[in-house]
Amino acid sequence: MGAPYDEGGGAVYIYLGSRDGFKSQAVQIIRGSEVSLPKKIPSLKTFGYSLSGSLDVDQNGYPDLLVGSYESDVAVLLRGRPIIDIVTSVKGRLRDIDPNETYCDEMPNIKMVCFSFEACFKLNSTSLAHGVVKLTYKIEAETFTGDRKYYRVKFHSTQDTDRPNIVEKDIVIKGHDHLQKDYCSRELVFLKDNSDIKSPIKFKLTYALVQQQPQLSDEGEKIPDINRFPILNQVEARKIFEARFVFFEDFDIPSIHNYTNKTEPPRKPDIDFNFNKTKPYPDIPEIPQPEAPLWAIVLATVLGVLLLLVLSAILWKLGFFEREKYGHLAGVEEEKDQDQAYN
Repeated sequence: MGAPYDEGGGAVYIYLGSRDGFKSQAVQIIRGSEVSLPKKIPSLKTFGYSLSGSLDVDQNGYPDLLVGSYESDVAVLLRGRPIIDIVTSVKGRLRDIDPNETYCDEMPNIKMVCFSFEACFKLNSTSLAHGVVKLTYKIEAETFTGDRKYYRVKFHSTQDTDRPNIVEKDIVIKGHDHLQKDYCSRELVFLKDNSDIKSPIKFKLTYALVQQQPQLSDEGEKIPDINRFPILNQVEARKIFEARFVFFEDFDIPSIHNYTNKTEPPRKPDIDFNFNKTKPYPDIPEIPQPEAPLWAIVLATVLGVLLLLVLSAILWKLGFFEREKYGHLAGVEEEKDQDQAYN
């Protein structure tokens, strides 16, 4: 999908299909400012204005994409290259984390909440041109989302660095026989701030190949063999997972940890979940209502009587009572006239 007026001189968003249609999140975003250009072209504008695909220009078995940049009067060829399948997974203690724990099973001398997990991956060797693969492995806690400027956890392996919420290391795999094995990296995490335990702690796991990138060839030169520069499957190479806290709403959390043997992990207390005894709302004391003083009652009564007298006087002035009287007399006179007529 082309977005020629996007930031960075325009962009091309690449989406993958599935049984249910296109996936809503782009697996790759190529911006015009990131494209390597010859010296005579300073920058690209409206990159992604036109697209032409389903072509294999270099005949390497992968479809290529031709992208037009209207205002720059340039067409950019984006060549497809081999994809290395990678299967990633995360396993470990990531649920029901007690935020008030003061005992770490893995490091008993540390009085902090801790939990651990393993990030694992496995490669498919069918797309590899050689038997040596170097990967960079990175896990970032919370700050990658953009809506958080601080982090609540730190990794044990990087706690003394400037970025204790990020772990980054290189992994080298040698030989085709080792490519399809599971490789796991274990991480121990400490909770340094438990002020917010309702929202989960989010982590972003990223794997990337460490290799030289193909150089841009000059005009008239042969283009490099891009098959020597594969990329990882971006769907599996990036994974977001989270760790959740346990909520103790019906009992006192500190009382759980009143155990005597500090060298052993605490046992869960025997808790009587008798919901018949549990009140849905706390007892609210009745607020006494102040009584009205006697003078206020007398004053209200007098004012009511005066208001009734004034209303009666107004009705009398308007002739309300006179019309009723005259109507009665008129009926009597009419009866007298009828009697005289019969007589």
